[in-house]
Amino acid sequence: MDRTPHGARAAMFAGSAFAILSVLSDASAYGPVGDPSEGSRGPHGIYANRAPHLFGHNVGLVQVEVTNLGFLGNPLDDGFNFGWRGGEYLHVAGLWVGAIAADNVPHVSTATPDAYDEFRPGLDAAATVYRSYEGAFGGDRRGITGRGDDDGDGRADEDFLNGRDDDGDGRVDEDYEAISQQMLVCEYSDDTIEAREQSPEHRPLHLGVRQRTFAWSTADANEFIGIEYTITNTGAERLRDVYLGFFVDADAGPKSRGGFYSDDAAGIARIDTVVVDPLGTGPCASMQVRLEMPYLSDVPDDGARHHGGDVPGYIGSLILGHTVDAHGARAPTSVGVRAIAQFSGEEPYPLGDPDTDLERYDLLSGEVVPNRHGVMQAHDYRWVMSAGPFPELPPDSSIVLQACLVVGDGYHGLVRNAVLAKRVFDGAHMDLDGDRLTGVNGRETCLTALPDGTPYVWRNPCDPGGPPRRFAGTACDPSAYVDNDCNRCTGVYGRESPVRWIAAVTLPPPETNVDPAARASAALVGDRSVTLLWDNVSELRADPALGKIVFEGYRLWRADGWRRPPGSTGPAAEDWQLMREFSRNPLDGLGATSSDWLGSIVDASMPPIDTVATGDRAHPFEARYGIGRYRFTDDKGLKNGMVYFYDVTAFARRKEPVSRTIITPDGVVSIVIDHWVDVESGGVPSATEAEAVVPRWEPSVAVEDVFVVPNPYVAGRQPAGWDLAGNDADPTGTRIAFAGLPEGSSTIRIYTLAGDLVQTLEHDSRTGGGTAFWNLITRSGQDVASGVYLYAVTSGKETSRGRLVIIR
Repeated sequence: MDRTPHGARAAMFAGSAFAILSVLSDASAYGPVGDPSEGSRGPHGIYANRAPHLFGHNVGLVQVEVTNLGFLGNPLDDGFNFGWRGGEYLHVAGLWVGAIAADNVPHVSTATPDAYDEFRPGLDAAATVYRSYEGAFGGDRRGITGRGDDDGDGRADEDFLNGRDDDGDGRVDEDYEAISQQMLVCEYSDDTIEAREQSPEHRPLHLGVRQRTFAWSTADANEFIGIEYTITNTGAERLRDVYLGFFVDADAGPKSRGGFYSDDAAGIARIDTVVVDPLGTGPCASMQVRLEMPYLSDVPDDGARHHGGDVPGYIGSLILGHTVDAHGARAPTSVGVRAIAQFSGEEPYPLGDPDTDLERYDLLSGEVVPNRHGVMQAHDYRWVMSAGPFPELPPDSSIVLQACLVVGDGYHGLVRNAVLAKRVFDGAHMDLDGDRLTGVNGRETCLTALPDGTPYVWRNPCDPGGPPRRFAGTACDPSAYVDNDCNRCTGVYGRESPVRWIAAVTLPPPETNVDPAARASAALVGDRSVTLLWDNVSELRADPALGKIVFEGYRLWRADGWRRPPGSTGPAAEDWQLMREFSRNPLDGLGATSSDWLGSIVDASMPPIDTVATGDRAHPFEARYGIGRYRFTDDKGLKNGMVYFYDVTAFARRKEPVSRTIITPDGVVSIVIDHWVDVESGGVPSATEAEAVVPRWEPSVAVEDVFVVPNPYVAGRQPAGWDLAGNDADPTGTRIAFAGLPEGSSTIRIYTLAGDLVQTLEHDSRTGGGTAFWNLITRSGQDVASGVYLYAVTSGKETSRGRLVIIR
């Protein structure tokens, strides 16, 4: 179910296997079962790397494809791997895990498809990518949107979002943690049958990985993607000297220009600054930020060595956090970067790509962070940054790595957004144990005896010369807490637990009949009309910061004239036009467009599904309605057969700060909040190609009424929204429509003037209305040539004949 704005929603077109934008879903269309380069696997499309099984982040200023094969970005698809302001900034990125196994040899499992490709999901249909958003039902966050115990079983977030019943209570995905405005979740392993068949020479470490990625649309959080990996030892051997790596093959340039990736410059930024919030008090008004960040930028074209087009952005990556152990027995005692290695395929190792596990482990464990603030000469670069060592990873135990891909306008824009990403990741400390005596006076870390029961001796890092303390207990009572990070602002007022990834989020979008799981053909498209239906989920969650519902209304958007430009997965931001706005209080606007009363489009006859908790103190419970609570029909200027996109977003009224970010010459970053204002904040409209909507002609009474549009078909002469640029799934990008087909089943046969059969289309008005599309491909898979063709439409015992003309 698509609950973000707005992942791939299945297209609804007239019922022809050749309908515009449609793609085959049968396994035979994708080649060998084990080869992700050929696309989807099996009838369920478990490999999320080819249409229609594509997933990505698109709510912010970056567009990022996400797969369940262990890598971000998708070089196997035509879309942006990491798109920003029209440019491409990534080939692929992914997880590396290295360890010494029971054979006393280092092994590395990697998730980069060009060379290693050692992670795969399982065989079952549940092994796909799942979407959610902060505020989703079942996804309460402890300390943010609820207690975290959605199902009331006394446990919090025990049911990972994966389509399975993890906690054995007979329900699926009813108690997980939903983070950010758009969260994508998947699982994969390095020892599945598919992984072993794909890389038979690789010795797996028996690792299961749970991956979550996060995106926001709000200012100060919309130019980076957060990534979190939970790595579990699912085997029987104890892994030693474990290193976690984040690999990035960055490219910067216009995606439409060949070789744009060959003239990039790479460098390492060391950020050591203070972030100042003038609204803070005392020492907590500022925060020390220290980051190490490899980055890459496009070298301006010079007409000689450097070519391929220019883009202004800089892309970098961060390791923001990982599992720590105050004892140092299972993990480092604090978060840090172990190594950063930048290399190019144009050089031999170690300046070039590593070819063996021994070389990859050497990069992860090298303890080398180059002392380089400038940039390397132009090449095609990639890098890996690592954390560790984790002394051991026993069977059934896990470690976590949190990372980030960030982009910015120039070097200073990149640094600014990196600091903002760190602030979002750091989140806030909260009182999750209900004990106001834990987490006071800057004491945020609970210390207990070692796992074997041996008392732990702690030396205060904030006072190295002071006396050591001995901890022999096993409970996190108030006396067990110490200030282990030397930060007086963590662990105050009883807030002992860090809650990560906190940023402002806009209201979640409603579920509509444009969504693939809910699209209803009879209600969606008609003759020169589209009817939108949606639910009231946007109205049922309180703002986590304000503790009250701030929903005000809905905005309806339409995009037309789209031609499928290179690298595009759907309409761009400038393609959308606001059609209508419906508000609870249309006369109390704050500068938005004129609103209509929301009650005017309510279907009062529709009963509620249930009653849900909102988190609003004044309105703790509200009725939840399904799709159809609201109905709106667009019949203004639509043309049958044209491609349109629709979206419904929600907007809210709340107080928000007006802030500026200042970077002084000496590197101090100040977040200056000038004042607070009443604002309307709303979701950003977006859609993917699979969500396209095509109005269609209604069925006719008799088969004699069938006609062809356009006729003649003249290549390149059709209006925007009819012909599209071709791609792998839709090679021609063109089609003609057989319109006015009668009720029931019909067979359309197309012949040459000599009587040779060119193509046969089967049509059912129950799913395709009165329209069937032909993509101008012959039954032998060839483009049809220019000429005059005959067609025959048979429905029951009746047959109608006609001519059509194609001019290439």
